[in-house]
Amino acid sequence: MFITGINSQGIAVTDILVWQEDAGLVNAALDRSTGLSTATAPYRQLTPQDINGDGITELPRPDSSVSDTKQADGMVFWEQYRPDGLATVERTYHCLSRRLVLYPAGGLDGRGHRSRLGRRYR
Repeated sequence: MFITGINSQGIAVTDILVWQEDAGLVNAALDRSTGLSTATAPYRQLTPQDINGDGITELPRPDSSVSDTKQADGMVFWEQYRPDGLATVERTYHCLSRRLVLYPAGGLDGRGHRSRLGRRYR
């Protein structure tokens, strides 16, 4: 289960709740030493979703080189939770002002199809 909140600085903080047989319900995004979530990224109106059609939900992580949290366009790296941490599995370019997302040539289009062009948000 993914729970995302936005703080006053425009940063999305996501908790990833998973069931572990030996420990029960665990927040996999917590840093054990600080007790804070490690799944933080500038908020860009994107939510966790299965972006590559593999049946696993990915977290959006907008390019951190853009410091303006109000900018809505740019690269987004999509990360999957794995027992050893988060791993980037897809990247997309989002232009929210035109409601357009572009996938890299030969990448997947969010429905599991190969794509060379973008698609519009629903």
